[in-house]
Amino acid sequence: MDSNLILECFAGTLHTDPVLRNQAESKLKELSLTPGFLGACLDIIDNSSSPIQAKKAAAVYFKNRVVKYWSLKDSNFKIDHDEKPIIKERILPVIINCDYNIKQQLIPVLRLLIALEFDTWTGLLDQTGQLLQLDNLEDYLYTGMLCFAEIARKYKWMDNHDRKTQLYPIINQAFPHLLNVGNFIINNEMTELRAEILKLILKLYKFVTYYDLPEPLRSREAIFTWGEFHGAVINMKPPAYVVNSTALEQEKLFLQIAKCYKWAIANIYRLFIRYATSNNLTKKFVYKDFHELFLNEFIPHFITQFLTIIEEFCQGKRWLSTTSIYQLLEFLSHCIVEKSTWSLIKPYFETLITHLVYPIICPDDASLEIFDEDPQEYINLHFDQTSEYNSPENAALGFIETALYKKTKSTLPPVSNFVYQQLSELQQQPQETLEVAKKKEGLLRILGTISGRIPKDETVEPILAALVLPCLTSKFEFLQARAINVVSEFSEVPFANQETLSAIIHGVLRNFDNSDASLPVLFESALSIQAFMVMDEFKLVLSNVILPTMTKLLDLSNEIDSDAISVVMQDCVENFSEQLQPFGVDLMSKLVQQFMKLAHEINEASQVDVDDFDGNFDDQGDKVMAALGFINTMITVLLSFENSREICIKLEEIFSEVIVYVLRNNLDDFLAEIGELMENSTFLLRSISPIMWENFKLLYASFEQDTALMYFEELLPCLKNFLIYGKDELKGNPQLTELFYKIFLLVSEGASEDVGYSDLVQSFEYAQTFILSLEEQSNKYIPSFIECVAAHYQSGDKKVIKSAFVVNSNNVIIASLIYDTTNVIALLQQSGHLMPFLNKWLEIMPTLERVYDLKLSTLACINIIKLDLDQQILTNISKSLVTLLRKLPLAVQTLEKKRKDYGELSGVDNYQLEGEWDDEETTDVLGGGGDGDDEEEEVEQGFVNAEDLNLRKSGGFFDIKEDEVYEDPLASTPLDTINIFLVAKQFIQDFQANSAEKFNLAFGHLSEEEQKVLIDIMNV
Repeated sequence: MDSNLILECFAGTLHTDPVLRNQAESKLKELSLTPGFLGACLDIIDNSSSPIQAKKAAAVYFKNRVVKYWSLKDSNFKIDHDEKPIIKERILPVIINCDYNIKQQLIPVLRLLIALEFDTWTGLLDQTGQLLQLDNLEDYLYTGMLCFAEIARKYKWMDNHDRKTQLYPIINQAFPHLLNVGNFIINNEMTELRAEILKLILKLYKFVTYYDLPEPLRSREAIFTWGEFHGAVINMKPPAYVVNSTALEQEKLFLQIAKCYKWAIANIYRLFIRYATSNNLTKKFVYKDFHELFLNEFIPHFITQFLTIIEEFCQGKRWLSTTSIYQLLEFLSHCIVEKSTWSLIKPYFETLITHLVYPIICPDDASLEIFDEDPQEYINLHFDQTSEYNSPENAALGFIETALYKKTKSTLPPVSNFVYQQLSELQQQPQETLEVAKKKEGLLRILGTISGRIPKDETVEPILAALVLPCLTSKFEFLQARAINVVSEFSEVPFANQETLSAIIHGVLRNFDNSDASLPVLFESALSIQAFMVMDEFKLVLSNVILPTMTKLLDLSNEIDSDAISVVMQDCVENFSEQLQPFGVDLMSKLVQQFMKLAHEINEASQVDVDDFDGNFDDQGDKVMAALGFINTMITVLLSFENSREICIKLEEIFSEVIVYVLRNNLDDFLAEIGELMENSTFLLRSISPIMWENFKLLYASFEQDTALMYFEELLPCLKNFLIYGKDELKGNPQLTELFYKIFLLVSEGASEDVGYSDLVQSFEYAQTFILSLEEQSNKYIPSFIECVAAHYQSGDKKVIKSAFVVNSNNVIIASLIYDTTNVIALLQQSGHLMPFLNKWLEIMPTLERVYDLKLSTLACINIIKLDLDQQILTNISKSLVTLLRKLPLAVQTLEKKRKDYGELSGVDNYQLEGEWDDEETTDVLGGGGDGDDEEEEVEQGFVNAEDLNLRKSGGFFDIKEDEVYEDPLASTPLDTINIFLVAKQFIQDFQANSAEKFNLAFGHLSEEEQKVLIDIMNV
């Protein structure tokens, strides 16, 4: 192919005239399908006379085409088979000759080719080895190292068994040479290119040790030679081009030398947590000799080295990048976990807190610039507990949290004393300067971190009053925000001083009401409103301003994509439902408006074609969470009007816009919440409105498109409500009934014993509701339900008798017996399942506890007893019926009590999770009485051993009790309206009057106690 023609096209794509540019792009697309095109691109890239901009354009086009289409076999865009060997042969020489920036464009191509073609790429290893020779030019060495790193990457996720044949010879032959190259670079003048070569050596080591530790690198010699190499990298003095640079710290992170320090520390840390931790989750990668050598001889040297480096950094004598500091703190945190390493750093713990952790946590000028220019990002960085930013601040806070969790008695007193002393000193300063405010913010952030370990008693109040509350009125808003955040952590303290209590209440609400307040202050004030809502005094004041507060919360939720604000709104609605009821319709309208705004943005972002994706991706996670929060608040608002049917109907009309948009656009992130919204609305109305029937049709379409299938369990309560409260409409509309039946088919056909077990159980529950709601009109579908159950019935033999699978699979047959008794018995007999079913049913009935199960089996027993049965079966069924009737009164009473008591747990302020300390134990922890590290270790080890035993007993992460059926006090069933005692009484009367002889056969054998059950029923 004529490379000059292609060169002209690439030059044309850079033209300012859009017409000429479009013509060039169209021509390029046409030429790219011609064999030889990619080779011509390499010619352009490799030709020194080609214009640099055209080279870059050719490199980008070449990369995109190879990465997208190399693996495609059936496509018009597939790469010519005969051209592939040419590309593999030429890629390395071209990378050597091109400049650094173009090299970076071609690295993804090299990575892909090695990942896909390595096993058949003859000569690649030899070619790489030749490039790695020390006497080569650095461009050759760099290219060879790039290639070798990609080869090593191929083995990153393989265990030794799968890779040793190929990898071990490579390690034995090449890794000693890598050490020579690395040590040569360390001992000579550093440049960024050499630093990148050094970084690649470190990443090579990372790749081959990341998932499993190769045997050649487990020998004593290999451990210490590679350890010394990593130590030498860490000990390197930062080169002058870094020390003398005026670049910002954030810019220095991109320097290759900064990455060398980072990866050297990260590799040691990875070896530590992966292969030298006492309580590994898996025994597969436990190498005892390495473990002992690493902990006893290797790691102590690194701890000493790291502490020296940290000391130099704290004294301003050494530069460390923020990524290196992060890795060092992560390493030190793990040293706390291990008993042998804790003893080495324990003497330095207070020094580390004072001179390393505290200064890192204090906000710097860059953070405060973010506070002013991007307050949303500041909130994410400094207040979001779930943030995953690998920042030094998060690592420093993690260091404190790990210390408090693992070594409470040793670490809580010095940390809390440090915070108290420092805040006291700063409070004495005559003027609150910016530097003083920064230090206070850092100390308050530490206080917030340790707040969970501090007793919430009267001793805390004077400390908060003297040292924290004054910050609520600071002239520095970043300090105000932090003070509000910390105060809310102590919302459970029983404040005795009314002045302190008033300062908190009015401090929080005043900051929230301040129209000029910054976003972080407003955000933290909003969260504090939620925290203090447990306090009667706070609720009383808030009740007077609840309407403007809700308005402001809605406005705030429009400014910040956070579900936390929605949770605050939900709590407000729950606590002030009476005050907010007159504004419920308006509130729902605003929530729908807020949701729709986010939903449109989320939907538009999801429409990006994968081929048009350029990497500039705006993560929609925060928006999704915020939108979910709006739906949950809609549900809370709806439930607050449970006693007003007219308003519920109006609210349903308003929020249906949300349901329609989600279902029409397949926004599956919201399907579960949409199902809950529909479930609650149909439950409150106890009927299905025309609007909701239209919504159901959209939901059915989502099932047909497979989207809703993934959320069947979450959507089941909603679907059951449609069946229960819409049964009259369904009985008169066969086409609508067919849609509900098809949902069962869609779910059950995709489920089996091994795949979709949960969906199978849920589909059986759905089938019962279908039968019981449609009654005799379900008879045409019953054979299909029975067939599905029969196909999986043997699976029940492997399950516990009270498991959801056993109970629900039998319940489908039991429900069918109520409305089509004779045909169901015949079906079971024909398939050979009649006796297995009867035996299983008789075994299950004495264990039933749920009112629904007891009612269901009672109705089925009544119908079966009417048939002509074998005497033994008749006797067994009648005895079971009496057992059910005896259990029912207590079961009904228990269910009613559950319904009455439901929700009380959420109103309990002081409940204790299993395993949490009570106040006395916490005070003992704070009060000293020895280090207690050994005791802590024993407790932790005992817990791990106990959990390990439980796992081995159960065969994995599975709790048998979790699979048992349970009674949801708020769930609706088709049997709720049936008075089972009146039904049983009527049956006994009719049976005795019309079939006296058979009645005696069925019930004549009963004991005196069993006969009393029937007498009690007759007296209902």
